[in-house]
Amino acid sequence: MVGGKKATVTVFSDAAVPEEIRHTMESLVREISWQLAGRDLPVELSEEEEIILGPDRAGLASMRDNLQPMLAFFVLLMETFAMASLISSEVLQRTVTALLVTPMRIWHFLAAKTIFGTGMALVLGFTLLALTGAFTTSNWSLLLVTMLLGAALFTSVAMVIGAAGKEFIDQLMYGLLFTVPLMIPCWVKR
Repeated sequence: MVGGKKATVTVFSDAAVPEEIRHTMESLVREISWQLAGRDLPVELSEEEEIILGPDRAGLASMRDNLQPMLAFFVLLMETFAMASLISSEVLQRTVTALLVTPMRIWHFLAAKTIFGTGMALVLGFTLLALTGAFTTSNWSLLLVTMLLGAALFTSVAMVIGAAGKEFIDQLMYGLLFTVPLMIPCWVKR
């Protein structure tokens, strides 16, 4: 190829060398000969700098961002089961009846459980959202309001489940009955 003459190159290899490696070496020698001859490669390269194989997901939210609402929901769900179990055990052990003999009123008991359950859910939810990097300067107020409303909602659902379910299986069935419809907003695609 140099000076218009064709050159022949023989590539020697051991019999133990796999065929793929032999073909690779032949291609490498061919590429080197094109470079030495000062000619361009007999290949057309694409004008684009970047070729994306498959669907372009550059503008879409990441999987982690899509999973954050579901993780926050599961924190609230676990709080619901824990609070329902607490209330159910207090009803079964007659702790509520013993407390009502004192000057405490029923709304005092419900307010205390609501504040405790909502606070517990908020702390756990905020911890999870902070660990996953969900808070930004533009969305922290929205997340605060959403978690507060969700914690209050799930605490009230836990109180209903705890009062209705006397055993663990009852609590589980009532929990699924009430919380599965609450999962629907987490499944909706953004």
